[in-house]
Amino acid sequence: MRKILAITAILLLLFPAFNSNHAFNYQLNELLESAGDILYVGGSGPNNYTSIQDAVNDAEDGCTIFVFNGTYEESVHINKRINLIGESAQNVILKAVSGYGINVSCNNVLIKNISITNASWNGEGICIYSSNRTVEKCMIYGNEWTGIELNGNENRIMDCVIWKNSIGIEIDGNENDLTGCQMHENGAAIKIHGNRNRVRNCIISNNSWNGIEIVESSLNEIYNCSFEKNGIYISGTSMKDFIHEIHNNTIDGSPIIYIKNSSFELKGIEAGEIIAVGCNNFIVENSEIAGGDISIEIAYCNNGLIKNCSINGRVYGMLAFNSDKNSIEKNYINGSNESGIELIECDENKIENNEIEGINGNAILLQASCNNEINKNSIKRNGMGILVFSYSDYNNISRNYVSNNQFYGISVQGGSHNIIEENNIRDNKGWCGIAIVKSWTKYNVVRRNNISANKCGVHLEGIGNMVEKNNIYGNERGIYLSSWLSKCKRNVIKQNNFIDNSDNVGFEVDIFSFNIWTENYWDDWNKLSPKPIYGHAILKFGLIGLRIPWINFDFTPAAKPYEIEA
Repeated sequence: MRKILAITAILLLLFPAFNSNHAFNYQLNELLESAGDILYVGGSGPNNYTSIQDAVNDAEDGCTIFVFNGTYEESVHINKRINLIGESAQNVILKAVSGYGINVSCNNVLIKNISITNASWNGEGICIYSSNRTVEKCMIYGNEWTGIELNGNENRIMDCVIWKNSIGIEIDGNENDLTGCQMHENGAAIKIHGNRNRVRNCIISNNSWNGIEIVESSLNEIYNCSFEKNGIYISGTSMKDFIHEIHNNTIDGSPIIYIKNSSFELKGIEAGEIIAVGCNNFIVENSEIAGGDISIEIAYCNNGLIKNCSINGRVYGMLAFNSDKNSIEKNYINGSNESGIELIECDENKIENNEIEGINGNAILLQASCNNEINKNSIKRNGMGILVFSYSDYNNISRNYVSNNQFYGISVQGGSHNIIEENNIRDNKGWCGIAIVKSWTKYNVVRRNNISANKCGVHLEGIGNMVEKNNIYGNERGIYLSSWLSKCKRNVIKQNNFIDNSDNVGFEVDIFSFNIWTENYWDDWNKLSPKPIYGHAILKFGLIGLRIPWINFDFTPAAKPYEIEA
């Protein structure tokens, strides 16, 4: 009896309703001729197995394996051209036991109506290493890493529900088709590293990291998808990596706007996300962009204006790649997990008069970006303030109000020849007001800033940096020089006011560091003689360091505070 039910179920799964007995009989005969043997799992009688893998082992190319409702604790390797069909996806549960759930290494395989769960970090729910396979109406959930991994071409994932995996679907191939899937509560829903793949008619919601992430790929299609608290994130190393077909998608009912290779004006609009590629002389003004993973993403876009917008991206407020001479001004940016504004290989941009708050990461981050102006911004209550990262040189950071950030106010980590001047930096809690750190951070200037009420006013590493004419007051420690994990040599600390700090100064540097202290005002020293500065020298013997008490001197301390206007 169960075999009869199984054949009936297979027919209903594989074929639509028929309008006549003649059509039904014709397609029934065609099925029986083409399907080969039908094997069963979880039933009784001939051709029944208790294990899916045992049935696969005995099957021949063209067989159909029908799995009755039940829980099957095993991992299945399919290396034959077969159909694996469950009685119902809700009740046929494959619980992985050795890393992966189903591993497919053969072309022309159909997997339908099965739930796959419990794959481990070194496995996947379904892993496909070949082409022309179909996964249809399956439920993929609770796998520690990837729900479905496609390492081949021209595969189809249709009408699946995928949730609570670290990555829902990962594509490392070309011309695969994802249709009608629901993706929710994963880390990332879909990650694409391939070309000409299609994602259409999917519902993508509430995934922790990204909705769809496209990495170093081109000509992928995303259309008719509905996003909720997710969106589209694109990254790459050349312009072609950002060229795709993206249209008719929404985030919480607002459109995702994708524009390529044209100038444009967007004024007074509401959007879930704006993505612009290869666009020059563009304007985004007086608009509200909210709800997606990235509110505004631009790549290879120059001479644009983003002004007077409300920007609330879940991961990034604004993200720019290889985009120069743009102006980002008078925007309100809040609520992102990573960065409020992040520039990657972007030069000669102006970031001015923005209010940035409530960002979990950096309010502003520069990576390999040079000659940018970051001026007159209000940066408060973020995880971190402004980060100038490696290979970001000759930037000017001036007249910003940077306060109440959880870790640091302004940090240069690997950049050189940057100027930080006339900023008001206060109440940054976890570390310091200004940090100049890492061995290759050179020749930066910290000048005429008000630095107050931080755990440490200035943390200084690197080579040849200048800290001059700053008001450094009311901090737990005024300035700290360190070379434990870095170098701290030939820096100059000159004409600063050190007032009302719990501890004005400390240092742990190599014994021959040759840092210069000169003409500073110290509120704990009112003598005409040189001011002793107590700290520690580090003697290094290979990987071993010896820390000993040491003294530097400010040989010409100032008798009274300087008048410094920041």
